[in-house]
Parts: sequence; C-alpha cells; structure tokens
Amino acid sequence: MLNPVVPARVIATCFGLVGFAAAIVIGLIASIQAETVIVRAIISMAACWMIGRAFGWLLERTVEDEIELYKSAHPIPDEQAALAAPTGDDDAVGDAAAVDDDGGDRGADAAAAPAGAAPSAGGIAIDQDSGAETVPGGRTAEAAVGAGV
Repeated sequence: MLNPVVPARVIATCFGLVGFAAAIVIGLIASIQAETVIVRAIISMAACWMIGRAFGWLLERTVEDEIELYKSAHPIPDEQAALAAPTGDDDAVGDAAAVDDDGGDRGADAAAAPAGAAPSAGGIAIDQDSGAETVPGGRTAEAAVGAGV
C-alpha cells in the first residue's frame, strides 16, 4: 500500500514551488515592486500548495483503487498449492533425441548433435569415434567458425 502522506505532499510541494516561481517571474516582468511580488508569490505558493495537496490526494486514491482492482482481478495463487499441484509441463513422453543412454536429459543443444556425440560445454558436442567437434545443427566446429557463428 502506498504511504498516504508522502506522494500527496510531494505533489503539493511541487505545485507550491511552481506557483511561487511563476509569481516571481510574472511580477519581475511586470516591473512590480519587490515587496509586492514577494507577498503575492507567497500567497500564490500557499494557494498552489493546497490545490496540489488535493490533486495529490485524488491521484493517490485513484492509484490505490486501481491497484486493488488489479489485485482482485489477478489474485496470486497460494504458494504451497502451486508447489503441490502439477503444472502440466512435465509430459511422460520426452524428446527422445535429447535423452542420453541412462535416461538423463542432455538439453536442447544435445538434440541437434549427431548420434554418438558426447555433450560438451557451450552446446558443442564431441564425436566419440572420430573426435570431431560439432555445434548444434550438425556442423563441425571449424565450419561454424568459418561461417561466423
């Protein structure tokens, strides 16, 4: 929840300072006596502060109401219930190309490696028979470097 004091006060202060500065500039442009300009600027600052305070309060209430409406329309599910419930992402039939011999998942990069290739760092696979390095897509590492990959 928003702090009910701070945003309205900040907005009110900004309104008051703008009113004060505007009164000073207008008074100097109109060549009015300095004492009169200062008094009018202080009065203007107080009036603008009150207007800013009302505007800030209205803005705060509007934002808080919108936040409450959003929270009621999009509730956050209970954390424990979310952990216990199945997500549906775990399907029984996995990607056969991405599963190694002992049933472990080798990842998406390993699915693109040729058969007989062992996974390595950075998605590069090393063919166990020939020792050639291949990148995802089945190209050799030298060809991939030459192609700018």
